Amino acid sequence: MIGRAYGTKVPLLGLSFVISMSLFLFVQLQTVPAQSPIPIRIKVQKLNVPPNLSAELVTTSVLVYVDGPQSEVNSLSEDPSLAIADVDLSHASTKVHSYDVTIGKPSNLPDLRLKLLTPSVRVNLSRIINKVVSVKAEATRQFQEKGIILDSIVFRPDRVTLTGPENLIEGTLAVAPLDLSKINPDKEIETKIVIKDENGAILPEVTSNPEDVVATFSTHPAPEQKQVVLYLTWKGTLPPGIRIVDVKIVPQAVTITGPSEILAMIATAPVEVNLTGLSASKNFALRPKLPVGVRLKGNQSTRVFVTVAPVALPSSLPPQSSVNSKPSTTGSP
Repeated sequence: MIGRAYGTKVPLLGLSFVISMSLFLFVQLQTVPAQSPIPIRIKVQKLNVPPNLSAELVTTSVLVYVDGPQSEVNSLSEDPSLAIADVDLSHASTKVHSYDVTIGKPSNLPDLRLKLLTPSVRVNLSRIINKVVSVKAEATRQFQEKGIILDSIVFRPDRVTLTGPENLIEGTLAVAPLDLSKINPDKEIETKIVIKDENGAILPEVTSNPEDVVATFSTHPAPEQKQVVLYLTWKGTLPPGIRIVDVKIVPQAVTITGPSEILAMIATAPVEVNLTGLSASKNFALRPKLPVGVRLKGNQSTRVFVTVAPVALPSSLPPQSSVNSKPSTTGSP
């Protein structure tokens, strides 16, 4: 009986010993400290920013020394987001730019020890202000309807209130993006306001009230157009002893627009050149004379090149005599 009892206890004692050693090694591995503290960069977050201030972190992360069980150190090294450094701005002022940082120990890493190497960070603070601005249209695609001219775009409301940091809001624009290729004079388009700086960069820190505006459009039929030939008329007289040797007009025809009943009566248009005091060759930038209600299409320009030269005096004439070249009223003089 004794032998049987003793023989039964030996395996149980061995099993207990193995389990005890396993638990001991597990605990030792979990509590073995790191060889030396290691630096890890931790993200900084803002807390308690006053509602009348805008805060921008100049320093967005801080360096901390991490010490403790190797497993916990490894966990934080692999995922630094487990720890967050806080900067409390509840008493912030635009006159102060440096604020202390605190760092809390992650709840799932209870034996970790953290030491800040960067005790403070710089924060740019600006007052939050309001500014009322006019809404401006920004064409994402141009209006291309044939036979129709877009007169104006009216927004409702035509002014919005911008709210944002004082250092950003000056010079900002409230832009209403519009695809003008799809507009219909009988329909309104609702569009969201986009806030941009003077260089066209979007400012997400600035908000608009209201956020949306309604655009309406005013159009009218495009006027008739027609091409007419240009001809020269002359004003004034050349100085004594000067004559015209060549005249050129560029272009020789232009496109005009206006009421169809007036255009039907026009085939040519005069360009008047003033010859008074013209003693050297010259080119003139001129516009043709057109009836009331008729105008040049687009930015067309007309230039007249006039080449002059001294009059050759006959040898039989006295040296003191001179010849005056008087141009005709139309065409080349």
